[in-house]
Amino acid sequence: MKRKILIIFFLFLFCNLFAQNTFKEIDIFLEKQMQTWHIPNISIAITNKDSILYIKEFGNDNSKGNYLIGSVSKPFTAIATMQLVEQGNINLDDFVKKHLTWFETNNKNISDRITIRHLLNQTSGLPKNAGFFTPLSQNQVEIERAYKNYILSLNANEIAVGKEHIYCNLNYQLLGQIIQKASGFKYADYVNKHIFIPCEMNNTFATYQETQNFGLKMAINTFLAIPSKEVLSIVIMALQQATLPQIQKIYLNFCKAYLKWEKPKMTVCLQRIP
Repeated sequence: MKRKILIIFFLFLFCNLFAQNTFKEIDIFLEKQMQTWHIPNISIAITNKDSILYIKEFGNDNSKGNYLIGSVSKPFTAIATMQLVEQGNINLDDFVKKHLTWFETNNKNISDRITIRHLLNQTSGLPKNAGFFTPLSQNQVEIERAYKNYILSLNANEIAVGKEHIYCNLNYQLLGQIIQKASGFKYADYVNKHIFIPCEMNNTFATYQETQNFGLKMAINTFLAIPSKEVLSIVIMALQQATLPQIQKIYLNFCKAYLKWEKPKMTVCLQRIP
């Protein structure tokens, strides 16, 4: 009996020491990445089933700073979808057209086969480059019309439906529309009521405007490896017929300020729009 207790004790001690070494390696890795990429702060949590194995914050900023989380929002959409499945409002194998009657690809055989499960699993056959479309209107009828026209312009892959994983943001945009249709709530209102509030996520918002009002942190969002805010400045100057030296000066200043480069690692070539 004593031998068994000793074995269990040493196994526990070994696992604990192994975990400590692993977490120390994680600390070193993250600190190095923050230094390399000039990341102001990071919050990280590692979980296993219902246990939190590791949780830590890095940086000078506090954990209440709000940032855009991009595709990390997809789990919220997935949770909302599964809640509606559990409530019996939708079924994973429902065809998308059952809930979004306007949903149609240029090949009707494709859109007639796509299900909610396909959207969740990124196996709808919709192309990867179709994930950056945002309707400009706030009117739901016009939003649906914009989505319909956009989807009709795409070349979906019939062979991939239900079989091939193609990461496409449009899949989750469509799930957002289904959530609204099935629940009777706007997407932002639904996730706030059924996810954020129950989870006490008091500083989390589903609309850009709400986050701005709360205090959105300016993070570096990259586009072609250059922060998108800087790209926008360059494009605006080009449209206003700025001279090339002015554009180069903006880019060089960005490189020095953000990445500590002495010289840009790429050449900016813009042709003035007539």
